[in-house]
Amino acid sequence: MDPAAGPDFAVAASPASQTIPVGEETDFQITLNRYHDFDVMWKFSVSGLPSGASAKFDDGDVHDDHSILSIHTSSVTPPGTYPITITASNDSSSEAATFQLKLGPQPAPFGGMPWPIPGLIQAEDFDTGGEGIAYHDIDFFGDIEVESIGQLNPWT
Repeated sequence: MDPAAGPDFAVAASPASQTIPVGEETDFQITLNRYHDFDVMWKFSVSGLPSGASAKFDDGDVHDDHSILSIHTSSVTPPGTYPITITASNDSSSEAATFQLKLGPQPAPFGGMPWPIPGLIQAEDFDTGGEGIAYHDIDFFGDIEVESIGQLNPWT
């Protein structure tokens, strides 16, 4: 690497954040961008996984410019937000990218039993799980998006 020219490569993870229930799995796209005719083999590694979670790259240890990182959680993985770091390294240098893995409780019907459809379901009777699991706040005024139902605006 020529310090005046900048780094020979950079690594990125997409999306920057994902929210899943405990016990589920998710994938992240890992991309390595090469600069200055950089043509060296490297390895990806992952750190920051919560207990009870595992990670696997789709193409083993030595990687092409793109890889899929699958993260599997188990029923004992604690809910929370975890910064996960991907590091691309070779014999002489390394670069890293960090993304967020947010784990929530398993979604469950409000009150423990599914509500009969057709029927009347009050706005407060949506699945537990909180932001990003059962609903998503889409603007400043409190509009929320309820999964598989559409939009609900409690302010109107």
